Amino acid sequence: MNIIHLSWFGKGWNKKPVFWVEDKSSILDFNNFDIKQIFSFEVKDISLGKGKNSRIGEKVSIYKFEFSPHNILKFFHELNSQDNKNSFLLGKEIKFWEIFSKWCVSFLIRQEVIPYLIKTQKGLEARWLPVFKDVAYRDLLKFVKYLSMYEIISPKEDIIDAANNLIDICYVITDAFCRSCAIEAGFRQEMPDSGSIHDLWLHALLDREAEIKLYNYKESCSTIAPKDIDKFYSQIITWQKPIAEKSTLPFKLLFKLTEPQEDNQEWKLEVFLQAIDDPDFILPISFVWQNPKDSLLTSRGFINSKTTILAMLSRASKLFLPIKRQLIDPERPFINLDTKEAYLFLKEALWLLKEDGFSVLTPNWWRSNGSIHKLQVKASISSSKFKDSMISLNDFLDFKWQLTLNGMPLNKEELLHLSSLKEGLIKLRGRWIDVNNEDINKLAEFSVLNKKGKINISKIIAAFLGAQVCIDNIIINEIEVSGWLGEFLEELKTIKNKKALGITPSKKFCGKLRTYQVEGLSWLYFMTKWGLGVCLADDMGLGKTIQILALIDKYLTLGCNGPFLVISPTSVIGNWEKEISKFLPMVSFYVHQGTNRVSKEQLKKIIINKPIVVTSYAILTRDFERLKDINWFGVIVDEAQNIKNPFSKQFRYAKQLKARFKIALTGTPIENSLIDLWSIMDFLNPGLLGSFERFRRDFLIPIQLEDNREILKKLKSIISPFILRREKTDSSIGLKLPEKEERQINAFLTEEQTILYKDVVEDVKKRLDTAVGIAKKGLILSTITKLKQICDHPALFLKDNSKIKGRSGKLEILSRFLFDILNNKESVLIFTQFSSMGDILKQYLSELFNNIEVLFIYGGLPKTKRDKIVWHFQTSKQPQILILSLRASGTGLNLTKATHVFHYDRWWNPAVENQATDRAYRIGQMKDVKVYKFICKGTIEEKIEKILKNKIVLAKNIITTNESWITKLSDNEIKELITLDD
Repeated sequence: MNIIHLSWFGKGWNKKPVFWVEDKSSILDFNNFDIKQIFSFEVKDISLGKGKNSRIGEKVSIYKFEFSPHNILKFFHELNSQDNKNSFLLGKEIKFWEIFSKWCVSFLIRQEVIPYLIKTQKGLEARWLPVFKDVAYRDLLKFVKYLSMYEIISPKEDIIDAANNLIDICYVITDAFCRSCAIEAGFRQEMPDSGSIHDLWLHALLDREAEIKLYNYKESCSTIAPKDIDKFYSQIITWQKPIAEKSTLPFKLLFKLTEPQEDNQEWKLEVFLQAIDDPDFILPISFVWQNPKDSLLTSRGFINSKTTILAMLSRASKLFLPIKRQLIDPERPFINLDTKEAYLFLKEALWLLKEDGFSVLTPNWWRSNGSIHKLQVKASISSSKFKDSMISLNDFLDFKWQLTLNGMPLNKEELLHLSSLKEGLIKLRGRWIDVNNEDINKLAEFSVLNKKGKINISKIIAAFLGAQVCIDNIIINEIEVSGWLGEFLEELKTIKNKKALGITPSKKFCGKLRTYQVEGLSWLYFMTKWGLGVCLADDMGLGKTIQILALIDKYLTLGCNGPFLVISPTSVIGNWEKEISKFLPMVSFYVHQGTNRVSKEQLKKIIINKPIVVTSYAILTRDFERLKDINWFGVIVDEAQNIKNPFSKQFRYAKQLKARFKIALTGTPIENSLIDLWSIMDFLNPGLLGSFERFRRDFLIPIQLEDNREILKKLKSIISPFILRREKTDSSIGLKLPEKEERQINAFLTEEQTILYKDVVEDVKKRLDTAVGIAKKGLILSTITKLKQICDHPALFLKDNSKIKGRSGKLEILSRFLFDILNNKESVLIFTQFSSMGDILKQYLSELFNNIEVLFIYGGLPKTKRDKIVWHFQTSKQPQILILSLRASGTGLNLTKATHVFHYDRWWNPAVENQATDRAYRIGQMKDVKVYKFICKGTIEEKIEKILKNKIVLAKNIITTNESWITKLSDNEIKELITLDD
């Protein structure tokens, strides 16, 4: 079948997307936008990439087409349309460009674009530029990493060049979409046209063409004086300059607000300089103003200190007007604020300043509570009758309001007095509180008239566990529940600490549960019978699948006919088929997968007799219309990290499925970020953690940016009842697995490795002094990759297909280990994060141990071949070596034949490495497992290992490590990190 490929050609603003196909007829359905054929040519037997479907037969024609960047999303839509999806195969780079293009368009959605003016050989052009904030920079670096994964760039290509190329493409896409949206919205028709350079610039921003028409076509001369053009250009550059310079400055401003000590005093707002590379290094700007050339400043490259401070103050004053007083007199020690201004600072300016890159310190009572001292709303709920049916999270109950301050109720006189005051900061009972007239008046009315409100059960649960919930725009800070619901909520907090509640599988269940699995079944049943969503996060290998099947068996035994929907990665569907057949042989099930999937109506008939349906995430997104109208009794998502992105189709569609309860299965509850946590919890129990924006404000920013341990503790308290995690090493589960011994193996660089390592370091040190912004971050990350490759093997770094033997300290030590292990007839797993290193290892070890079978599993391997290798490895009685790409093989494999696991290079993420080790160290392993983690002495590998061992991790299984933190180190720290120690 024909393959369609996409790439970008041209330079700078002239880049255009180009696709090419073998059969011209394949593009006939692209009728929603204009395409232009560039050329065609005839080829003989060439390859467009790796894989069985990428070979082109003899004497075929290649047709190449280009189209406008503003049609890029339409192009992907056409590719995915029903009419076209069977017309051709998609090149593996297509998905990358689709995701990247949507990311570029997201700048418009977030309104993070600015109009700009550039000079070209032809003249002036009006352009729209995306504004790269810290998050955008981090995203871009991830895309750069994916380039080599999708083989869009050669491994030899410089990461900085790749990053700059992506930035150029991002500029082109963002600019094209801004113009397209403006034209469709009719903005151009509303623009004035006085013939001034300003109006011409605005018109060019809203036109398909970026060129500013300075010339009168009849007279062929400019209607605007050159000096006016130069002046306007200078003004635009000056206006845009703060945005460009913000990420390159060594210091930023820190604003500290202090409350008055006496009633008649004013608030104080002090201004400091804070070092970017060391937040604890703070200087008052009054000191800087008096000592502009102090070595404390100049040593960090802060040269034009006065001018820069004035520019930063000017930018900040646009966000909070009183800062202008400091701008007028920078030597003053602080700015006086009245209570109204302090209130405005805390309510609005605080967040605006932080968003724009400034630091802010507030009084302790604000920081410790995450908000101003407020009047607290207490809700009292009574549920007298026991409810033995399943809870619906959307059921509503009556509750009474009560207003308190520091736990003490306010009387009616105090409440009526507050309602008569203007809103803002008010001191009451010695505390500053935030008074909102609308809320106060509403609460006063409820209090006086003794009216009741309505609250749904999901919010009751969230509030009871410590979350803030909002009803009628009023935050419920405390909740008091009595009756059966109160008893249930108390039990909810302690249910995980109780032993089995007498819940066991039926006699038809063909399997025996271990004690901890019976406890897991009891917990699952207790939670789901009340309609609560839960996350079963047991360690890999502890049998999450059997616990879910036992739960399904329990409901079927009680007369529930389902249906139950299991969603898993495609590669795991076969495992679910085997497990269902093994443990529930009397239960029929249907696998909704493949090309012969049934229609919606047929599916509804099937589930009458087949209560379990198994499908994949890919099919969920394609067949959502067939699945969404079914009232599932339970929905189970396996490998739940597949819905961790709250903006993905998988998450959105999974969340919309109708079910009495939902269960998420994952061996690593939260791999890298709190965003993953919000996504999974919002899928399980919508609203438990509030909206994403609220979660970002109340939890994400305080925990990840401000290291607020109290907020972290509060978050754990809220989510704890809904996550059950047991580790293999827990003595309480009584698993009695064989021992696991982990060792760090120190290797030394060879002479060749040492020379290559030092050459890279010296080159980087020179470039580091001049690199800034995204280029600097790209340089650091590319350097880490290069040094890790050199530590693995020179051939991996040089990409020259040169000889392998005798050039790598790691490989020499690995070989010595393998001789002993293989002589003992034991099998080995070797993990590497570089697939090319896997090729080198396979070639070398196959020659070194010519009587031993060396296998290799990597990302591009088809599922059938991967399953065949796993089966062969597990069933063979001979010792074998299995090399695995870490990301491609870190989950979903059972490789208990291996008793030795080697991490040839380090991922620096404990969760990922432990998942990989768990391929061998899991249920079914009968022998002790030895794990070896290779480190090259004196190199970046050893230094980062030491840093991570001493690094304080915020919360186990909530925040782990990756390499992005390295880019935030100072130049001196980075140089120290990469320098090779003797």
